[in-house]
Amino acid sequence: MEELEKCVWHAFTALSDVRTGYVQKSKLKVLTNNMGNVLGFNKAEEKLDTSDSSQLNFEEYLKLLKSELFTDSLLYTSPNAETIKEICWVLYKCKAWEIANQQKLHLNDAFILWKLFNFLCEVDENGHYSLPLVMDKDEIELLFERFALVTGQQADQNSMMNVLHNGTLTFPFPKILALFERQYLSRLRDDEISLGLNEVHEEIINDVMKKGFMSKKGNHIATWKERFFILKPKYISYYTASDLKDQKGSIEINKDCLVVPTVDKACRFILHTSQKNHELQVSDMKTKNEWISALQKAIDADGEDIHFQKLELSKRSNKRIAIRRKEAEESLQRQKELQAIEEKTKELMEEKQARAEAEAKLQLESTLREADKDHLRELEEIKEELERLLKEERQAKRDEELVRIAQTRVLKEEFQKREELENLKKKQEQLLAEEQLKREGIEHELNIQAAVLAATTLELEKLEQEHSLADQRLEDAMKKIRQVEVERSKMELRMKYNTKPIGLARPVTPQVRGIITHRGYGAFVTQQFDCQKLQKHTTDDVLVTEVGNTTGDANNNSEAKETIDDLKWNGSLAQEEIEDNLLQELSPRTKEKNCKEKEAIDKDLKDFKSQFGENESGISEAIIESGDEIENEIIAM
Repeated sequence: MEELEKCVWHAFTALSDVRTGYVQKSKLKVLTNNMGNVLGFNKAEEKLDTSDSSQLNFEEYLKLLKSELFTDSLLYTSPNAETIKEICWVLYKCKAWEIANQQKLHLNDAFILWKLFNFLCEVDENGHYSLPLVMDKDEIELLFERFALVTGQQADQNSMMNVLHNGTLTFPFPKILALFERQYLSRLRDDEISLGLNEVHEEIINDVMKKGFMSKKGNHIATWKERFFILKPKYISYYTASDLKDQKGSIEINKDCLVVPTVDKACRFILHTSQKNHELQVSDMKTKNEWISALQKAIDADGEDIHFQKLELSKRSNKRIAIRRKEAEESLQRQKELQAIEEKTKELMEEKQARAEAEAKLQLESTLREADKDHLRELEEIKEELERLLKEERQAKRDEELVRIAQTRVLKEEFQKREELENLKKKQEQLLAEEQLKREGIEHELNIQAAVLAATTLELEKLEQEHSLADQRLEDAMKKIRQVEVERSKMELRMKYNTKPIGLARPVTPQVRGIITHRGYGAFVTQQFDCQKLQKHTTDDVLVTEVGNTTGDANNNSEAKETIDDLKWNGSLAQEEIEDNLLQELSPRTKEKNCKEKEAIDKDLKDFKSQFGENESGISEAIIESGDEIENEIIAM
């Protein structure tokens, strides 16, 4: 009966207002009349007039149907039930697709899928359906697996996972229809889809526990014939073909039946009944085990009116409910634990915060204590500093008092000294007045002396000019005297060597002379040549010095050197003899003559001074005349 109620709910939702869930009576009359005609009730729509309301919800409408139309307890198993399902489908099919007029699956196939949905929709703990009708995702997967097992075409697991595992647990029929179309319409033909849905419909709704071909041994004639068997909870029937047109027999299944596999034949088993035994054979061991298991399950039911698929559905539903209740309880427990953890965490955080605040407070108090200590230390230091400054101030005041006393004493002494200075000033003013008178007389005399001094200064400047002129003339005369003296010395040397008398022979000390070449004296080794060269330079330097002394001008070495060169080239003696004679004879005579000439010059200067007095011009003229006389004498010589 619940299957019909589910179909009526779909038809009612097709006519109801989405917002309120109510349907006007006028819309329900057609549906009620059609179902009444199927069930043999004339003018069934008049049953709606028993309700005072102009519109009904589903609970009110279903209550009316149960009391007026669905009175037969065997209505679910009668053929009229299928007709009522078709009537409800005609009303609902317009809303079966999410997008109107976009259906792709054939209406008959969609109708079968709709009946499967109604059968497999979610139930409560008591096994009753709950509104709105939805199907659990596990049942959807089971339905698609059975369809894939029949057709051999597996569903696309990725798209299935995307739809079924997005957080939603249950789905309405339009969602399932759209998912089925996306999975199979592009990969299967219409006849394959129809065959698969019909097979799944037979298995689930008609409660076919097992079906397939087996070979049966004849009862009267021991021959094996292949038959198509269909096992249901109360009986197993067999046909000549899978189209189920020619039924050959039926075997009742109850607690007296027994299934026994044969020992000698692996793929055979025997079904023992109260009437006779049936020996059956299959193609393989797997099929044999499946048939034995299904038959044993039907025998265990003992012929009771049990719908195995509904029972399995109820078990699965209860299992899901238990699992989800457990999950809900676990989730609730986890939430409680999380809440407890959060509360504990909150308490810990509060305690931690309180501890942190206490630590911060202690830290602040410690900081304040440290600050107070520092402040007290600073105050003590300030106090000590103030005491020190106070002592210094007192000492400064005492020192200031002493200074003030000393200043008073000094001021008294200063006043006394000032009086003495004033008296002294008066005396000085008197003396200055007297001195002023004397100074006026002295200034007059000084003016006279200044005039005389100026005249004398002019005369002195003239005398200095004449003196500098006389010095210049004297210097020129001395230069001429030195030149004359040099010429006289040259002449004396020449005369001495040119007029030497020839005497008797005298012994000559043998001397070893060095090797003479066109370049001068030679040597056997470099050291000997260096010694000769050094001796030659030393001898030349001595001769130059002696000649310079003879002439009276030691700085005029260039003229002495020229004199020696002339003597070397013009004399007839050897170079060694000239050098020895010059060293032996020239030095004493030159020194003696220089001394005599100096004494004579000094004497003449004294005579000049005594003769001419302070007259510089006269002295200069006398010196010039004396120099001219000496020059004349030298020339005459």
